[in-house]
Amino acid sequence: MSETATRLPADPPCRRPLRGALARSLGLVARIHTMRRLGLAEDVLDAARLLMTSPELRDALNEPAVRALFRQPSTAQELAMILRLAARSAAQGAPPSTLH
Repeated sequence: MSETATRLPADPPCRRPLRGALARSLGLVARIHTMRRLGLAEDVLDAARLLMTSPELRDALNEPAVRALFRQPSTAQELAMILRLAARSAAQGAPPSTLH
């Protein structure tokens, strides 16, 4: 067989983002599958999916200051309270906050 017959065509630049998205999606599926095999509860898996599929949340959680904040004992209680208040506001039809 000749060398030209075995060579694959060059990957067009338009496919590179798709290839990256596919790799990230496969990684996400693999992580979720691993967590499920470890016996994590479905609500924990749902929360993990939300965190892993949101670039904003993932970026925030990768910041050292945010990670340090999560290590403080009161953070979980405060975060839970904030999330519940936000959910109540959303249920009542309040417009979303714009903290940009």
